[in-house]
Parts: sequence; C-alpha cells; structure tokens
Amino acid sequence: MKGDYNIQDKALFDTLTALVEEFDRVNVTYAVIGGVAVQLYIAALRSNNGEYPVNKCPGLDTLLRRTGDVDIIVKSEEFPMVYFFNNFANYHNQFRVVNAKNYALIDKITINYMDSADKLKWFGHLYLRTLDTANKLRLSYGKQALSIKTQMIEFLIAAKLTGNRIQEKDFWDLATLLRESKRKGRSINYDTIKGILEDVHRLEQYAIIEQLRSEIA
Repeated sequence: MKGDYNIQDKALFDTLTALVEEFDRVNVTYAVIGGVAVQLYIAALRSNNGEYPVNKCPGLDTLLRRTGDVDIIVKSEEFPMVYFFNNFANYHNQFRVVNAKNYALIDKITINYMDSADKLKWFGHLYLRTLDTANKLRLSYGKQALSIKTQMIEFLIAAKLTGNRIQEKDFWDLATLLRESKRKGRSINYDTIKGILEDVHRLEQYAIIEQLRSEIA
C-alpha cells in the first residue's frame, strides 16, 4: 500500500470497516496508530465526527497525506492474531487475504499488527496505556458508517517526535493535526504530550511543538 491510499478511497474505508467489525466480533482490543491514525483524526475533524461523509468533504483531500501501511496495536498474542487473519476472509469474503507473521495483506492493503510491547520501540512500556486511552472516532462514507478506535491524539503527536530522524512527512502530519484541531476547537493536552516525551526521554523534542504552535497562532 506504499503511498497509494487515503481515507477518502473506498478501498481503505472498506478495509478498516471490515477490520473493526472483526475485532469487535472476536473481542480484540486494538488501536490504529501511525499515518492512518493521523488521517482518521483529520477526517473526523473536517467531517464533524462523521456528520458529513469523508468522500464529500471539501478540501479534505488537500490535507490527507497518502501513507504507507496501516499500523495497529492489539492486546493479543501472536498465534490468535495469525488465526484471526487466517479466518478473516471467511467472514468477509469480498476480500483476498494473505497472512504472514506480524502483518496481513488484505487485497492490496498491508496491515501491520503489533501484539507486544517490544514492537513499539520508544513506547514499549506505554503499550497498555496506549491501548487503554484510545479514542473512538466516527466517520462515514456515503451511507456507510465507521466507528474506529484510534491512538489518543496526544500519544500520536508524541510518537511523531520520537523517531531517530523526524522526516518531512512527520512535520506535515504534526502541523496539520495542530492546525485542524485549533480550527475546529478540538482541545489538545500539551502537558500530556510533554509528560509522554519526558517518560520516553525525548523531552527536548517538545521544542518542535512549541515552534509549530507559534507558527499556527
């Protein structure tokens, strides 16, 4: 899926909808993280949390950076997740599923799933907290509704600041999240972001947030 889709593409929306249905059916706790989580927040803000269909939101396409794979953390062990994706097509036979260790290919969309703390790099010790604080975002596409658990925005912003090298795409994501949140009156707890960065020993990165906030003001 490298850079091919955004949430306005029906293929991605349908895949996420089927994933959520299956996670709910088998009672798996999950949270979408990474680039797709950024898209979900921006789309939820622009669509008033699903009041307007994402495929009909003016200007939304200019804010959505086409991204790579869908990254998801789950409260599960490896074998149940392998079984989960092996049986996925039995309940959603419109999809072709290829399953491998730690990822699954659903049609042309790759789902990377992280089922243990050690796969979250900087955030390993915050694995359960990330899952427990996930927010449920609501979106729609035409008459199709999606309610999807997404990494808390403060964790999402902090995660964008913890890489060994912050890339241009990360600056784009951060600036867009901050700008759209301010425009729509969606509060962000900056003390929480600072606390997370301090917890992962990357507090110096908070200067980037201060710079972006001053530019957006």
